Amino acid sequence: MRFVKAAARSMIQRLCAMTEKPKKIPQKLGRKEHAPTSEKQNLVKLCMASGFNQRETANCLEIDTKTLRKHYGPQLEFGREQANVQVAGSLFKQALKGNVQAAIYWSKVHMGWRDNSETTTVINIAPQKIEAPVIEGEAIDLDAIRNQ
Repeated sequence: MRFVKAAARSMIQRLCAMTEKPKKIPQKLGRKEHAPTSEKQNLVKLCMASGFNQRETANCLEIDTKTLRKHYGPQLEFGREQANVQVAGSLFKQALKGNVQAAIYWSKVHMGWRDNSETTTVINIAPQKIEAPVIEGEAIDLDAIRNQ
């Protein structure tokens, strides 16, 4: 009986080995690798120029902040500066064309000019010695004493 069971087992094992499915190639777990495009790079530049922080920019692209820094480092670093250069150039052109507000702004920010709307007036008042009797418990009218 033991021999029959052992023979049956070995025969089942041989049949299973013959009908065994091919092994699957293990696949990486997780998301696919992020692929930056020029459109996404421009979006990152725009977000940074508009004042978004890295977390908000990453949320726009639906990626993690680490992935954002990995694939969009130059755009994160220079996006705001490039936008500032373009705005400054546009402002400068407007000032040269005669736009008074642009010229005033440029003068204040880049040339150090300031409004002199604050005027200071110096008033010299000679000190006066006032002598008045002090009576305990009574209020003293200093205006009446000054006008004497």
